[in-house]
Amino acid sequence: MNPVRYLSLLAAILILVGCTGLRETSVEPVPKPEEPAAMPHPLAGSWSYLLETPQGVFSGMLEFSEADDGMLSGVIVGDDAPDEPANLQEITFEAEASKLAFTFDTQEFGPMSVDLTLDGDSLSGILKVVDYGFDVPMTGDRVTDDGE
Repeated sequence: MNPVRYLSLLAAILILVGCTGLRETSVEPVPKPEEPAAMPHPLAGSWSYLLETPQGVFSGMLEFSEADDGMLSGVIVGDDAPDEPANLQEITFEAEASKLAFTFDTQEFGPMSVDLTLDGDSLSGILKVVDYGFDVPMTGDRVTDDGE
């Protein structure tokens, strides 16, 4: 075979092989595995509460929400003053010990300090009326979607 013919044949083969690589191919993206949904904070949601005082039992609601950064915020609203919610401050929760603490201010009695223990869907502990120097028992239960 003469060298010119050999080079022409080789060039034709290379061109044909190169052209087959130019076909469009569709590549399906590999789906990412789904990340497990983050568990909500154990306190997030609504809680009914009771305060047992010498003047009688007082009730109301606690509402906790979790921000994207994991920080808790909340409000407390007494059934006797539904238009006067108080923002919870200095909220701390020790998950291993299931201990919750927060403070809030009231117009009538001033600052309050609360220390509670979480047990499943129940809370129990003490509300301290700081300016008057006395404590009252406080209990609470998670409010579920059916209102209980």
